[in-house]
Amino acid sequence: LNASVDASHYEMVASPLLRAEAISSSRIEGLRASHRSIAQARENPAAAKAVAREIANSVSAMEDAIQFAIDGPLTTEVIKKIHVTLARGTDLEVFGGEFRTKQNWIGPSNHGPFNAVYVPPKPDDVADLMNDLVEFASRTNIPAVAQAAIVHSQFEAVHPFADGNGRVGRTLIHVVLRRRGLSMKVVPPISTVLAARRDSYVESLAAYQQRGDVNQWISHFARATFESAIRAEGLSSEIARMASEWGTRIGRRQTGSAVDRMIGVLVQHPIISAETAARNLGVTEIAARRILGRFTESKVIREITDGRRNRVWAADEVFDLLDAFEHGIAADGDGSAKAPSRHLRSK
Repeated sequence: LNASVDASHYEMVASPLLRAEAISSSRIEGLRASHRSIAQARENPAAAKAVAREIANSVSAMEDAIQFAIDGPLTTEVIKKIHVTLARGTDLEVFGGEFRTKQNWIGPSNHGPFNAVYVPPKPDDVADLMNDLVEFASRTNIPAVAQAAIVHSQFEAVHPFADGNGRVGRTLIHVVLRRRGLSMKVVPPISTVLAARRDSYVESLAAYQQRGDVNQWISHFARATFESAIRAEGLSSEIARMASEWGTRIGRRQTGSAVDRMIGVLVQHPIISAETAARNLGVTEIAARRILGRFTESKVIREITDGRRNRVWAADEVFDLLDAFEHGIAADGDGSAKAPSRHLRSK
């Protein structure tokens, strides 16, 4: 995974790859919004729709998970903190970071687990099962991809939270891969591949959780991981090409200057205000506005607000590139990239 992306592009591609992964993870759960609306929600949450804010939380939760993987071991408290970020400002917030205290089940009835597709363990068993899971996640004597697959599947089987288990479980994939050294610089878009083959993803998970067929699940997951590395390489090349074209449009500039660094900042923040630009460039807002003006004149960005207050700009080509990236993966999928047909029931 580390070798799949040109080392010189790591910093520039890390953010869009992470966003694509978190957005696809949300899509698996039936949460849908465009890359543009989610970027707008990250820049100005108060003005965003609820679903965009919720998916933006998924991006923040993935960012937190990667930082936790760098900072120390995976613990149940770390998992709870990831869930808190995911739940922030949503209907789930009251349950944020708390293991469930009631029995839950997966489909099809709202009224009880009769004829349920799957009934997770009893609430009293959740804490011990989660302790066992983080202990397994800390092992270093098994192949990392298989370990990530099993950690994700076991987390899904325990279903420790009232909701949000799928998205938290997929962040744990990247905690394991980062800690084991397979993806030290970027987040491979595994969920983007899984979302394109959602039916086979769910079937492979069920084969392991319900019938103990670990080989089917690990094989499916390993193929998705391998494909995600190849796709990440392709996106990296496209981002590098776009950045080079931007540089040509901008014209002469000193290497490492604020103008030069703005190219990378725009890839990371394709919806941007002068305040955000100033913070990321380490310059004043006045200087940031001058730079944004230059990029606007060069047709790299365009202003999407009216008036002189609360101005915001968009780098449309970033969204075009990310949309094409996801559409390419979906086109090669099994046609099952849709909202889930079964839902978690908690009573």
